[in-house]
Amino acid sequence: DGGSLIQRNDIQAFATNGCTGIEVGNTQSTTGNMISNNMVYANGTGDVWGLAVYNLWGMQILHNSVLVANGLAEQSHAFYHLSNFSDGQDALVRNNIFANNTGGLAYNVNVAGNVATEDHNCLFTTGSAISRVAGSSYSNIAAHQSGTNQGSGDTDIDPVFPIQPDLHLNNCAMDNMGQNIAIVPDDIDG
Repeated sequence: DGGSLIQRNDIQAFATNGCTGIEVGNTQSTTGNMISNNMVYANGTGDVWGLAVYNLWGMQILHNSVLVANGLAEQSHAFYHLSNFSDGQDALVRNNIFANNTGGLAYNVNVAGNVATEDHNCLFTTGSAISRVAGSSYSNIAAHQSGTNQGSGDTDIDPVFPIQPDLHLNNCAMDNMGQNIAIVPDDIDG
């Protein structure tokens, strides 16, 4: 009743094989579901996912910092919406940092319509493709925006994260890049 909230967590996932920082699926409520203000650091040697979601209805994904620090590049994703069918088709993904230092994707969505709105996110990878949506890969922000008709306020700035696994930023390169969202009035530190 009233949805599921995953908020203000500092997650550090380490594994000798694959791992996932946050994985959420099969939401029961169709409203009030939110993943916000989390710092997710994932480091493994196989398939590594920072924030993975599937079978969602009424989910808002806001103000998260996600870094895939190590993993198998072709199977590691900072954000991964892995449903292979049309689920709620109403996910909102805004004001997040999705960074992938393995050379894998920053943003991967199997069914394009499952994310209704994607905007004002930082999508960064050390690899040649920044995102993949419905099987189409995009090499940079301009191609992502053109190919998905989303992300007009996105950026691809390297967030650096100088004291990993702590994901606090110490530079101001992304200041004022997001948009105010009233339901998340302050950051993870309060």
